[in-house]
Amino acid sequence: MVVIRLARGGAKKRPFYHLVVTDKHSRRDSGYIERVGYFNPSARGAEIPLSIKMERVTHWQSMGAQPSHRVALLLSKYETEGEKPAAEQVKPIKKKAGAKAKAAEAEAKGAEAKGAEAKGAKAKDKDVEAKGTETKGAKAKAKDAEAKAAVTQEEAKAAKPAKEAAAADENKAQAESAQEPQAKTEENKEKDSE
Repeated sequence: MVVIRLARGGAKKRPFYHLVVTDKHSRRDSGYIERVGYFNPSARGAEIPLSIKMERVTHWQSMGAQPSHRVALLLSKYETEGEKPAAEQVKPIKKKAGAKAKAAEAEAKGAEAKGAEAKGAKAKDKDVEAKGTETKGAKAKAKDAEAKAAVTQEEAKAAKPAKEAAAADENKAQAESAQEPQAKTEENKEKDSE
């Protein structure tokens, strides 16, 4: 069976694909029957990202060639847009470092929001009690937020004494190791004097 698919070319991390007509059972980048176009996903400026010989593609489709899923998408894109330089096509710019920074900021804001949520729940609880119109669901949410805030405060308190205890144990071990040589030297002095 004959298929129309992409064969990868280009350098490492800079892909370039040829649209080729080939046998279904042949390897991805091996020999092909005919090259009918190319796709350059990393095209910049005046470079043309997609070029297809449509008359040859229709010829091979009439002969029974089946396009792969990705090639079918590229064909429909080419039919609507045609050959345009990359500068004319609008592409969303992805910023990897910016996305990581935004994720870290969002996480920090989330942690602050949890603390503020617990405080806000307490204040809301007091306001609602004064009005006397609180529902059971709101009470449950307020209690959950209070419990979470209490747990985080307890964890912080528990972590502090544990650190202090570890430091005290370390200091004690150092003091004992420093005293052992002194004790031995005193014993040696007593033996020498006898």
